[in-house]
Amino acid sequence: ERIESLYNETDGNCFLSYSGGKDSTVILALIKMCQKYLQYHPNAIPAVYCNTGLELKATNDFIDHISEYYYSNTKVIRPDPTKLFPWIIER
Repeated sequence: ERIESLYNETDGNCFLSYSGGKDSTVILALIKMCQKYLQYHPNAIPAVYCNTGLELKATNDFIDHISEYYYSNTKVIRPDPTKLFPWIIER
């Protein structure tokens, strides 16, 4: 009910901040399960993953797997390439 109410309250303008960890993967599974019973279409809620360039290869591989085989509305975003971690540390 909470997922559906959030979706409806935001007129579908919501997303999952997805890290590829166990907690956000469980939430993604709940969102996917809700698609069968609630009033929104499959993959309506994007799962957004921020690849900062510091993540483990295994994490990025898992995100790719999720996107390809489990939840196609997984978006990978990246920070401004001129402001990567070394730039932030220097400033």
